[in-house]
Amino acid sequence: MINSQLQRQLARMEELIHELNQTPESPISRQARELVQTLLEFHSAGFEEALELIHGSPNGGQALIDRLAEDPLISNLLVLYNMRPLDLEAHVRNALEKVKPRLGLHGGDVDLVEVLPDGWLGSNSRINQALR
Repeated sequence: MINSQLQRQLARMEELIHELNQTPESPISRQARELVQTLLEFHSAGFEEALELIHGSPNGGQALIDRLAEDPLISNLLVLYNMRPLDLEAHVRNALEKVKPRLGLHGGDVDLVEVLPDGWLGSNSRINQALR
């Protein structure tokens, strides 16, 4: 689970980006947006290179990438940079496995039925059935 400090940092970043996007157009606001975009592109290139090096490693690189993807901080960074080591279906299945115990405490359950080509998810859930 993501710790509270990280949650605060993520929320603050979202606030700052929102405020920057609401700022009237000026040379400074354009430079600030360009700076943020340039930093994101720089970090993204670095992460991509690191993942490629790890993946190409003869010492179980994909297993390490899978472990990194399970870490809440690293997982959020990878999503921020639009790099998901797991495909959408695997990512959703992992998330569902994490919530199943809580749902079970309340008599609920959920299973992924399909991931449609447009990214929509179909699920078989006693919760959904109960809400109908």
